[in-house]
This record gives sequence, structure tokens and C-alpha cells, in this order.
Amino acid sequence: MPSCLTKSFAALHCLRARPRHSLQRQLTASTPRRPQRTKDRNALTKLRSWVATCRSAPKSGRRTPPISENRPEDRSPMNAAGTRIHRPSLRAARLRVLDQVSFTALVLIAGVFNASAAAASDEATQLFQAGRIAFENEDYAAALDAFEAAAQADLQGPAVHFNIGVAAFRLGRYERAETAFREVARTPAMAALGYYNLGLIALRRNDSNRASLWFERAAQDASDERLRALAETRLAELPVPPQRPLVGYASLGAGYDDNVALISDSEVVGVSGLEDAFAEGQFATSYPLASAWRLDAGLMFLDYQELDSFDQLGAHGGARYRVLGGSWTSDIAVQFSYTTLDGEGFDNTRTLSLQTSRELPADWRLRARYQYSDIDGMNEFSGVGGSRHEASARADVQQGQWALGLEYHLEVSDLQDETLSATRNQFALDLRRALNVDWSLALDATLRHGVYAVSENGTEDRMEIGLAITRALSMRWRVVVRYAYADNDSDIPEFNYERNRIGASIEALL
Repeated sequence: MPSCLTKSFAALHCLRARPRHSLQRQLTASTPRRPQRTKDRNALTKLRSWVATCRSAPKSGRRTPPISENRPEDRSPMNAAGTRIHRPSLRAARLRVLDQVSFTALVLIAGVFNASAAAASDEATQLFQAGRIAFENEDYAAALDAFEAAAQADLQGPAVHFNIGVAAFRLGRYERAETAFREVARTPAMAALGYYNLGLIALRRNDSNRASLWFERAAQDASDERLRALAETRLAELPVPPQRPLVGYASLGAGYDDNVALISDSEVVGVSGLEDAFAEGQFATSYPLASAWRLDAGLMFLDYQELDSFDQLGAHGGARYRVLGGSWTSDIAVQFSYTTLDGEGFDNTRTLSLQTSRELPADWRLRARYQYSDIDGMNEFSGVGGSRHEASARADVQQGQWALGLEYHLEVSDLQDETLSATRNQFALDLRRALNVDWSLALDATLRHGVYAVSENGTEDRMEIGLAITRALSMRWRVVVRYAYADNDSDIPEFNYERNRIGASIEALL
């Protein structure tokens, strides 16, 4: 399993028999040989399809497990080599869906308080001032009572919650202090201050791992250099955490897809409808053998409520070796995977992956990757066997509450059925905005251009836009809801389609 994870936690749809992982492969389907050209519109033709490569898009090294959480793109199909349009088979359509601040002193924020006090009652303002006086006299219990009363008297804004948190902290009431500072962090201008104080609470609870996470967030989001320096100093003082021998990622979700087969009309494949509800799950884990070696494994399933013919199940396993050289971190990995479609064997794939990454100026990070896959198509899907070369380059940056990722991906496939072979170029953009300590929004967009080796099959251009909202339940658990819209423009009319897919999942770092 490669060291670079999973978009998003993904929030994301991955129609693959493996977890959202950087070594995931495209799946293709067809019969072993190219069909003959025919003028009979009723002749059965093959529908070419590809599984989208699940991209790695870790949004934060701190919150990302060593298994990729990636968002896939569909590998769009095409019809037979003949110039006329033919009626694809249901089996072929089934294959197409595989395509795819500190506590050293009390900080009273006068400007913020004044703004909220203007709309507060005289009673609330007097209670707040009484709390300040009590705090200065080190009567923290009285200060807390006064600040709480001010809040109940409709004094709004982060200042009163900040002072509640400080007073509660001095009294050792850490649960109340945590609640208050989480409320402070909901105001973007004070988020870093809230994160820093949440880190101090974690230290009092002897939870250095959680403290590290909060201080890191404070350092990333702080616009004030003094606060950033405080957070970085705290991080440097923390003990180095012991390496967890076993790490993992798991997700379970459900949703609705209005175009499971990725075609223009359900009549094309002779089914009653294209839409269906689904359930999906993924699990991936990584275990160290030695300082530089790790073993990786994972499982994935996708189950449709009615369209059982598109159900998928798969597993993968492998090993990787890490090489550290100067400012570069490199990984060499091998992976073996097995996929089924509707309970029948689909393919066996062996993959060699080479990846390297490094930090760049201005908080950018660069990652480059090459993959070679040797594929055996199984049973009636022998035509998907062959080889595939993939190369990609990705740059990520995080500034405050914003994170941006840019990626280019090239794929060249040479399959037993030459009509499935293609060259694809894809550009992707990921943009994430942390709204507060618990909520974040993510936008992703991909553009892909494919040229098939057989000229009669022409080209395809696919665009997908996705929007996800995430709610953190804890440091390791979160809920993600994602909507995606796709539009495919193909030289084959029946493969000009639109697609809407929405899903919700609960995800965890294990």
C-alpha cells in the first residue's frame, strides 16, 4: 500500500474492488478478440469500460492514514470497432460501472467583545465586566459563574466563550473548557486561538497525541506570528510518539446513483432502469515488518439494491519499501489484487509502483508516481488482460483553513482486446475549506480526455464536479456527505451520458 492516502477521507465514490488506494487499478471488460465490422444495428457489440483510478489526495498528513483515501473517476466505455452504432449487452454495461493563545494570562478580545456587547443587554454587559474583575482577583469560580450568566443573558460572540474556557481551565474543569474553546474555534478569526487552547487541555489530560494535532492545526491556521510561535514551541516540546504497529482506515456508506450503467438510455442494455440505491464499504490496513518495510492489505464491496449484476467485491495485498534520501521520501511497492463482478471472477492484477515526494517552498508538497500493471482478465472478461502504464504528478498546499491540490495523470493501456486500449490525460483540482473545528467543505473537479487505439472508436471527454461536506465526530471518526455530477461526451452516441450520485459515509482511522 503506498504511503500516500486517501482524498478525503474521502467522501468519495470508488467503484473498485480495492480500497481508495494509490495502487488501485482500472478495470476493463470485453471479449478476447475484436468484433468484426457489421452494418447490422441489431448486432451484439462490446461495451468498453474502465474503472476510475482512485486518486490519492491526503488533505493533511496529520489526519490521513497511510492508505490512500481517493476519489475515483469513471473509465468510460465505447462501442465496437464498426462505424455503426450497435446495441451493447447487459454484461458489457455491468462492466462499465467499474470505470469509474496562551493560558499564561487571560486574553480579553476587546474588539470582538465590544462588537457583541453592542447588541447585548446592560445586564449581560455588567455580568461580563464582573467576570473580568473576579478573574483579575483570581476568583475563578465567581468569574466562571459571571461569564456563564452573561452568556445566558444573550451576550454573544467568541469573547465570552473564550473567558468561560479560561476560567474553567483554571478550575480544572476541562470538559467545560473544551466545550467553550470548541465554540471559540467556530469563529474563523479566532480558530487558531481555540485550537491552541484545546491543545493545552489535551496536555493536562496527558494526551500528547491529541495535543500534537491541536497545536499543529493552530500553527497552520494562525495569522498572528506570536501565536504560531507558541504552537510550534509546544509541538517541539512534545515527546516523539511511539510508532503504531498497525494502522488502518475503514468506511461504510450508502447512497443513490441515477446512472449505474454509465450510458445514455437503459434500453441500450435491456434493463428496466439505470438508477439504484447502493451500499458500499472499504477497509485497509498497514503493518510494519521493519523500519523501512510494511505489509498492506484491504477489502472493498459495492452492493446495489436491485441491479445485482453490477455488484462488486475485491481484495488486495502487497508490500512496500521506503527509502529516505535528503529531502526526498520514496516508496517502492508491489501489490496483488483480485476483483469479482456479480460474484464471478473479473481480474487478477499485479502492480509495481514507484513514488517519491518532497516539501517545496511556501508550504507546497510535490509527489510524483509511476505504476506498471500486469492484468489477467478472467472468465468471459479475458479481453481486459494486458498491461497498463500510469504516471502522475501532484502538488498540494495548505494555508490556514484552505487546502489546494493539483494533479496531472497519464495512462497508456495495451490490452488483449485492442479496441479497449487507450491513452488518457486527466487534470484534477481539489479545494478544501475548514469552516470551524468540526465542519469542512470540499470541492473537486476533473477533466479527462481519452483517445482510443482503434480509430473507429474515436475519443471521449469526461468532466466531473463533486461537492462534499464533512463533520468530524472526533479525532478519528467523521461523517461525509458527497454529491457528484458527471458529463461524458463520446463519439459513440449511446455513451453520451450525464450522471448524478449522492452518498453518505462514516469513516474512521483505526
